Amino acid sequence: MLNIETRPPFLEDQMNNENSLEVSTARIGSHVAHIDREVTDLKIDVRELRSDQQDMREEMHVGFKAANESVVRLELSLCETRGEQKGLRAEQEALRTEQQAMRVDLQAMRTDQQAMRTDQQAMRTDMQGMRTDLEAVRKDQQVLHAELQTTRTELKGDIETLRHEVKAQISESQTKIILWTIGTVIAVTTLAFSIAKFVH
Repeated sequence: MLNIETRPPFLEDQMNNENSLEVSTARIGSHVAHIDREVTDLKIDVRELRSDQQDMREEMHVGFKAANESVVRLELSLCETRGEQKGLRAEQEALRTEQQAMRVDLQAMRTDQQAMRTDQQAMRTDMQGMRTDLEAVRKDQQVLHAELQTTRTELKGDIETLRHEVKAQISESQTKIILWTIGTVIAVTTLAFSIAKFVH
């Protein structure tokens, strides 16, 4: 590249060295040759710069193409992700609905369980009352059994007494019947003899 700072100003050399025209010409020629070399180098640098720009353009084109492809893939991925997200939201909503239904069922089960516990407690209370009543019935049965035993004992005594009385009455009745029979036979016999005498 052209180095302006190191280049000597030839106009200033001509004013300071008017008597050295040849030297100035030589210097000017040298500077011109130097400038030519620098222009040549500058052209080479420009060519290289253009080549680098072309390479950069190609690389940028490739990069842009890859970026565009990546953007397209990303958009497709986003579309798929959005679709999957919608599906997941629908599934989540369905799960929430099922969860709500399960909560309602669970609440109903808890209510039924509470009612069953209440009924069970009532049954336990009833069973306790039945046990108390059964114990009272057993005690009453024991009392009745004792009374029945006493009654049986008393009845046995009364029956034995009645047996003796009946036997005595039967014996007395038998005696009376026998005596009545004997009297009746005697009376009939006497009557028969009287009738027979009357007839003869």
